[in-house]
Amino acid sequence: LCDFFFNTPEFTHDGGDCCEDTCISSAEHSCGQGIIGSTGGVDAFGFVGFPQCNDPKFTSKISGSKTLFDIIDRGYVKCGTIILLGFAKQTESGNSGFEVDFCKAIAGAVLEDADAIEIVEITGATRFTDLAGGAFDVLISLTTHTAERDIYQSDAKTGFSFVASPYFFDGLHFAGIPPFVGCADTLDYTSTECVDLKICVGEFTTWYIIIQSLFPDSVIVTVPNIEDEPRFLEGGVCNVIAGESVHLMLETVRSLGFT
Repeated sequence: LCDFFFNTPEFTHDGGDCCEDTCISSAEHSCGQGIIGSTGGVDAFGFVGFPQCNDPKFTSKISGSKTLFDIIDRGYVKCGTIILLGFAKQTESGNSGFEVDFCKAIAGAVLEDADAIEIVEITGATRFTDLAGGAFDVLISLTTHTAERDIYQSDAKTGFSFVASPYFFDGLHFAGIPPFVGCADTLDYTSTECVDLKICVGEFTTWYIIIQSLFPDSVIVTVPNIEDEPRFLEGGVCNVIAGESVHLMLETVRSLGFT
C-alpha cells in the first residue's frame, strides 16, 4: 500500500510502493491493492491501481496522465491559443500576453522551466478537434466552460476537463455600424431603422447559440471563425459583429489589419 506521508522523493516514494514500476508485492501486501469500499464497518479490498504515483520517472502509469507524460517526455508544453492582442501575440522578443503567461506557469510547474513552451495558433472552429487529436496539450484561450463541453463535445467526440475556476469573465457585446449596433443591443430587428440588421457571429461559439435564441435566422450571418468577423463587416456582408469585448476593441481590430 502507498503511504501518503512517505510518498516523497526523500523516502523514494514510500520505498517504491506508490508506482507500478517500482512496487514489489509481498506476502502481506499486493501492489496496487487498496480499499474499494466499506460495508457495515468492514473494508473491502481490491485493485485500485497507482493513482498516487507522482515519481516523475513513471508518470505514464498514472491513470489519465498521458498528456502529462507526453509533456515530460517531450520537454516542453504545447499551448493552443487564438492570437489576440493582449492575450497571445508574437513580438520581436517572442510570444507575450496574458494566455502566454498561463502557458509559462504550467511549464514552470511541470518542467521547472517557464520558457519550455510552444504556442500553437488555433481557430475557434477546430480548437476542440485539434485538442482531442493531440495538436497541443492545453487549450488556453477564450473558451466558455459549458456542461456539453465538459461531458461530450460533439465535433471532438469526447469531453474535456476545465480548470476549477474561470480566469476571465466577459459577456456578449456588439460592435459595427450605427445605428445597427443599437438595434442589436435592444433586440430590435423589425423597426424601420433596424429592419436591415445583419449580425456576423462565429459559428462554433456559445455566442452563436445565444444569438440564435434572440434573433431570427434571417438576421444571423455565421462566419467560420470569430477572427473573420471584421472582414465580413468591412465587406458589407453584415453591419454588426458579435463576441467578447476583447475581440471587438478598436485596438484588436486594427491589430488584425483592419482600419
